[in-house]
Amino acid sequence: MVPYQMAILLFAVVVAESTAEEIFDLPGFIHGKLKAGEKRVVVPPGRYRVTPKDRQHLSLRNLQDVEIVADGVEMVCTETTRALTVAHCRNVTVRGLVIDYDPLPFTQGRIVKLSDDKKIHEIELFDGYPPAEMARNFKYEIFSAETRTLATDDHYPQKVEVIDRRHLRVVNDRGSAKDPEKVGDLIVIGAEHAPGGSIPHAIECAGNANVRLENITLYASNCFGFLEYDCDGSTYLRCRIDRRSPGDDPVRRAEPRLRSLNADAYHSKHAIQGPAYIECVAKYMGDDAVNICGDYHMAMECKGAELRVLAKHKMNIAVGDPVELFAYDGRRLPDAKAVKVERVGKATDAEKAFIRQQRMDEGLRTRWNADAFTVTLDCEVVLPTGSLIASARRMGNGFRVQGCDFGFNRSRGILIKASDGKVIGNKLTGNWGPAILVSPEYWWLESGSSNNVEIRDNMIAECRARPIFVHAQGGANLLTGKAAPSGAHNHIVVSGNTIADSPTPNIEVTSTENLKIENNTFVSPKDAQPDREMVRTVNCTQVTQTNNVVESSMSYSNPLPFQYAEGQTEPRREVRDPCIVREGETYYLVFTMWPFRGRDEKHLGDPDNGSSPGIAMYSSKDLKAWRFENWLVKSSELPEDCPYKNRFWAPEIHKLGGKFYLIFTADNWLKKEFNPAGTWGTAGYAFVGVADKVTGPYQHIT
Repeated sequence: MVPYQMAILLFAVVVAESTAEEIFDLPGFIHGKLKAGEKRVVVPPGRYRVTPKDRQHLSLRNLQDVEIVADGVEMVCTETTRALTVAHCRNVTVRGLVIDYDPLPFTQGRIVKLSDDKKIHEIELFDGYPPAEMARNFKYEIFSAETRTLATDDHYPQKVEVIDRRHLRVVNDRGSAKDPEKVGDLIVIGAEHAPGGSIPHAIECAGNANVRLENITLYASNCFGFLEYDCDGSTYLRCRIDRRSPGDDPVRRAEPRLRSLNADAYHSKHAIQGPAYIECVAKYMGDDAVNICGDYHMAMECKGAELRVLAKHKMNIAVGDPVELFAYDGRRLPDAKAVKVERVGKATDAEKAFIRQQRMDEGLRTRWNADAFTVTLDCEVVLPTGSLIASARRMGNGFRVQGCDFGFNRSRGILIKASDGKVIGNKLTGNWGPAILVSPEYWWLESGSSNNVEIRDNMIAECRARPIFVHAQGGANLLTGKAAPSGAHNHIVVSGNTIADSPTPNIEVTSTENLKIENNTFVSPKDAQPDREMVRTVNCTQVTQTNNVVESSMSYSNPLPFQYAEGQTEPRREVRDPCIVREGETYYLVFTMWPFRGRDEKHLGDPDNGSSPGIAMYSSKDLKAWRFENWLVKSSELPEDCPYKNRFWAPEIHKLGGKFYLIFTADNWLKKEFNPAGTWGTAGYAFVGVADKVTGPYQHIT
């Protein structure tokens, strides 16, 4: 909810922050404390504008056994380059930091004119967003003005022309009068302001061991949100990526933000022990939510135990590494061990010609000038030209993705190219690609195949592609369209998942040996026909399928299963004072959130002063599968002198005269003047907010 006295306080807040920015050097403060030998650095809360140095706004390198606590701290990046680098650190935790950009790394507007073939789009940009001259040809997306969600498939413009400061012309590579975009649709496209130069990604972790990023919030990035490579055992706990709500946005904009990040949310490359993504959120980004992978290198010649190999970028197969071998025809050979790795030159013209004939990323296919190596194995193998080899120690094995909330993105939800991992208890909504995809990718030369992966208890809704897809294809398979033979993947379990309002087959698995598909529920599947399979297997052996059921609509058994992680240290099932309202075809839920206690001195140092964190809204199409919608009121985002700061109690929403009214009781445990009769911890006041939409934002009125 828009904070109390916001209209009066806004100018004062801006002035105060401007003054604070002039006298507080955020990177200098942190580096000074570290240089003094402090192992726990607590950053004073505040919003700080930071100017990058060496194209990075904050850099943490070569640290060990350090904790940086940045609760209540927002770093505003003033150029569209890297926000935070964490490199070559061991046993380091960074907690609580909020990162945003001003100016943003994207701009927004509305389509005001279309050519007859819809190849040419003329755009009027909104006030409050970067001007036309900052726009760049990167991640052009079209959203519905009615739903503010994606309206079309990908567009790849040939060029972006500046008409004037507030108008663009986007010329696409193809178009048709039948295409779904229309005048009035909203658009987002990349933007750049980096006079000091730009490097990609908001947060990059490189060469770390046991680094923990906790409660980090990202509202924007020029490319990926969190990228890690060559790391070991990273943990991402309750990190959040979402588009910033207008009530919380410090910049006045004519329209709320449509996008969070320009590309992937969480991306892991070459990890030794795979990352753990626990209770994280990623919504409205320009690409995948999660991608865990390694690198394939291409075998061009095989002589017994010796392979001539072209390195994708840097050769990361080391002597002693177990290696995965993936034949050009899609066969997976038994793993071997590298006993010798030696650089022998560059790719030949004949090898480059072979690569140009493959179905691969255009950059790899046409511009790959690879270093060549001889890799000697501990056994003889037979591999045709174009086969792949990867280090099985550097692809993220041992990963975990659990309790996360991902969705509303143009691509995949969770993309796995690793082994010995779990994808458990996640919510995935509105993904335009598969919600969960387990597949190596010859196209990107991203390894690897998967052994011992469990996909369990996930809730998937409104997916636009196959919701759960386990798949493999070699280079030759990409040319023929066929799946790889059985054995590319091994020991895969798909169990206890609920899939709603998504296309059939709801689960498809190819190329797998030893497969269990059991206890999955398919609700209101799209395109459901008597001859359409809910579960499809291709080139699979040793398959068990049991107790997979189809429901035309959700059946109910009280009590309904429900848990929430927002604002909590662990998922909670305790719900008090629930209020459910229906708007259109969607149900919306608000309730009193844990903890339920009153003011307690010993808990005032806890997050949110030990009180309930605010009022969160959840939505459902069927009263059974619920997903987090947004915060209506969030304690941590309210000033200390806001009368509703703590102990949010018994919220209700009512629709009157076309407006929505949020009513709740609350307290303030920091300022005695807001406590009736001078007492503490009594929710003594009722508050009312009004909004045009049930999801807010709500404006405080009394």
